[in-house]
Amino acid sequence: MNSALYVAETDEFGELVCVWVRPKGAKSARVFDPSKDSYDSQKAANFSGSAAVRIIGWLKAQSE
Repeated sequence: MNSALYVAETDEFGELVCVWVRPKGAKSARVFDPSKDSYDSQKAANFSGSAAVRIIGWLKAQSE
């Protein structure tokens, strides 16, 4: 894998409730945990399940 993958999980109203992350080089994804994971906008990443801007906003909010 050349870049990390972030996958949004949404509720029935389309609101982001969780983001899964598969770090670069990892074989599987796990739930994003701000105590273990961080989002670095300088590193290449792919996004799925929602718009990249919404996922990035969610990740930043969880890390604050």
